[in-house]
Amino acid sequence: MRSFNRMIIAAILAAASCVGADEPKQDADHAAQLKDARELNERVLKLYQAGRFAEATVPAEQALAIYEKALGPDDPEVGRCLFFLASLNDYQRKYAVAGPLFQRALANLEKAFGPDHPTVVMCLYGLGGIQNHLGKQLEAEKSYERALRIQEKLAGPIDRQVLDIVSALAATYASLRKYREAEPLFRRALAGQEKMLGPDDRAVALTLGRMANMDSAQGKYAEAKPLLERGIAIFEKSAGPNDLGLADFLWDLAWLNVKEGKGAVAEPLARRALSIREKSLSPDDIDIAGSLNHLALVYTSEKKYALAEPLYRRAVAIKEKAVGINTNDPWLAFTLMNLANSCKELGKYADAEALDNRALAILEKAAGPDSVEVAEVLNNMGRLYAGQKKYGQAEPLYRRAVAIFERAGVAGRPELAAALTNLAELCEQQGRHADAVPLRQRAEAIRAKAP
Repeated sequence: MRSFNRMIIAAILAAASCVGADEPKQDADHAAQLKDARELNERVLKLYQAGRFAEATVPAEQALAIYEKALGPDDPEVGRCLFFLASLNDYQRKYAVAGPLFQRALANLEKAFGPDHPTVVMCLYGLGGIQNHLGKQLEAEKSYERALRIQEKLAGPIDRQVLDIVSALAATYASLRKYREAEPLFRRALAGQEKMLGPDDRAVALTLGRMANMDSAQGKYAEAKPLLERGIAIFEKSAGPNDLGLADFLWDLAWLNVKEGKGAVAEPLARRALSIREKSLSPDDIDIAGSLNHLALVYTSEKKYALAEPLYRRAVAIKEKAVGINTNDPWLAFTLMNLANSCKELGKYADAEALDNRALAILEKAAGPDSVEVAEVLNNMGRLYAGQKKYGQAEPLYRRAVAIFERAGVAGRPELAAALTNLAELCEQQGRHADAVPLRQRAEAIRAKAP
């Protein structure tokens, strides 16, 4: 989303300065309303440029309400305001709020300007980012593909926005494990950005980070590491050692080291990422919660559960303050799961059970009762009960997890292999070795075929 900053600013400037220019005659009240809206948008623009997105949201909402009343819901100025309000919520990580606003903006601007207009591209690009954040990668794929077709038609294949979309689409393909589709797009984006913007541009760094994440997901750590290190060098050179953009790269490099079993290398990277965010953001910013969760994950990988637990609890508290205790936010659910694991390892079984149950309730509502996210919680809960020798409670959870993974089409993926292994171990712990053998055989066959 942030790579389209120039387009966002152009949209709000248009809404702030152009409304009413072509109106033939206006009564005094109508003219005053539009003047108020323009002044509100000018204030929004200043706050936006200062990075004060939360403060900008209220006047943006007020301007939108005025335009809807004065011009009607189908006026394109309403669409531009909807787009900008969606963008402000996107910057604040309020993805559930931003998504419907982008949808409304898209419908409005398509109706006003037709399906192949630059403002339609803006909306599709923003919407694709939201869909990715909400775990709706298949929808994001469609949004980015359509945005790319339109932008290539408008500007040709060598265009800044085209390359931004290509990079985002490649990352979406990678998250769907469509690596063959992702790789040539990444190469196209990187080559084009380096040629157009230079090798040290932040857009180049973003594409490098996305490529590294794809390599890391495939276990290609040796290929991923230099990409991340180059991205870090670009940010440090262009913006200094405390730039917020560095935090994501530092964490990605830390997590890569965790995957390689190098927790001691990962710790200072994760701590530095947290420190950068703490210096630049308010203590209750949800990005702080993300970095707390990340550092706790590193401690967990080193079995430092007593250090991890308070960090998870701080992350949960920040997220709850931001979105409410009764939210159905998947990120909160996964952090609750992480906290539950630490509690389990520390012998706090009652706390762990309550946390897992809460995570399960959130994900059943947010992702659906047959989602792979729910299956991950079920596996978590099964391990909790099995560790207490409560086999009767653990087994149906494991079996439900296996069934979900099978129905979800992940029959050849490691998630199913892990669930089958858990179930096999449970059978063995009860002396049911004949039941365990075919389960282990299936798990081993899956792992043998894994890339």
